[in-house]
Amino acid sequence: MREDLLHFLWRYQKFDEAPLQTTTAEMVYVLDKGQPNSGSGPNFLMAQIQIGSIRFAGAVELHLSASHWYQHGHHKDPAYDNVILHVVWEDDLSIRLPSGQCIPTLELRHSTDKELLATYQKNFIKTHQNPPCSPFVKSLPTPLWKHWRERLYLERLEERIQAIDIRLEELNNDWEALLFERMARGFGLNRNGESFEKMAQSFSFSVLRKQAGTATQLEALFYGQLNMLPKTTTHPYTSSLVDHYAYLKHKYQLEPLVGIQPTFGRLRPSNFPTIRLAQLAQLYHQTPALLAGALNAKKLLGLRLFKQVSVTDYWQSHYHFEGQKSKTQGRRRTLTPSFQSLLILNALLPVLYAYSKWEGKDRSEWLFEQLETLPLEENQCINHYESIGFHAESALDSQAILQLQSNYCEKKKCLKCALGFHILKQTQ
Repeated sequence: MREDLLHFLWRYQKFDEAPLQTTTAEMVYVLDKGQPNSGSGPNFLMAQIQIGSIRFAGAVELHLSASHWYQHGHHKDPAYDNVILHVVWEDDLSIRLPSGQCIPTLELRHSTDKELLATYQKNFIKTHQNPPCSPFVKSLPTPLWKHWRERLYLERLEERIQAIDIRLEELNNDWEALLFERMARGFGLNRNGESFEKMAQSFSFSVLRKQAGTATQLEALFYGQLNMLPKTTTHPYTSSLVDHYAYLKHKYQLEPLVGIQPTFGRLRPSNFPTIRLAQLAQLYHQTPALLAGALNAKKLLGLRLFKQVSVTDYWQSHYHFEGQKSKTQGRRRTLTPSFQSLLILNALLPVLYAYSKWEGKDRSEWLFEQLETLPLEENQCINHYESIGFHAESALDSQAILQLQSNYCEKKKCLKCALGFHILKQTQ
């Protein structure tokens, strides 16, 4: 028995038809099972239970074993003083309130719908399928998935903004500085995300604001902090970067990062750190107040500020400092729609969501609209879920699937999932 199943049994009253009795043989009539409590305190509030000839109103607490009442410290918590019924799977100990009064206990292990238990064990616990509900996916109502995917995405955002809130406090509520750090990480992708983020954190955002007038100044700042500038150079462009960085380093007392070096390994040339940093510099040269620009946008994908991002002339024909000209020179190195989508998903939307909460505004519908304009992400997990019948068309679906797999399916939290909950609820 699992605690989530015990909650399900009580919430939907999945018991045998035989009358219920307390462990002291008093008849139990459930007039109102109560409202589930997602906060602290008893599991169900505002219940109405008749025990014998007396009607009680109050809370219901659920445990796998009655002794968990003491293990969880409820006997010391006044919030549990109004519990009128203790519902347990196994009654292994008599429970009393601080007043000394015994709490009526209902043991369910001999009163539960046996067919439902067998179905739960077979389809959710003992199955080796991933996800456990695979055989039922195609029969699930479409509106159920559409509603659940939105809740899954918001849950995913809530997890992400915990780190955002901590960092925001360290930045004295400078939202543009926070977004810059997240965008820097996004430009670095998986291979260089951490080093790019540390670069963004290595100087005050006020430095970027002051130097955003020219892209070359920002390039010098970014490359210099990451120790990427060549020691010796003959090219006018790289010479100017070295000179600019020497000036910035002295003016702002900058300390280059130690022991952190971006990698070129296992990357396509378009994702080389030299190119991505040049693009990041162009973005903030053109739009230093990026958060304000994004908040006023009706559609983030294809946003004008993204379309305008390219690279300086040197990086149109090079991938490395002092390296030979590339064979693809002349091809504009802009932000592709797929790369824009990654930036929006991993950097912009989490910060915009956190900012909306901070402002006290609900922009969830706008967020969902943005997600539905972004292409479906492709990876092994999402492809598998599509193959078993999940309807997936946009990034909203793929983000929801990733959250579903990691937080529910892998952990077999089927009854905390709207889909598993629906499937078991249909069992008669």
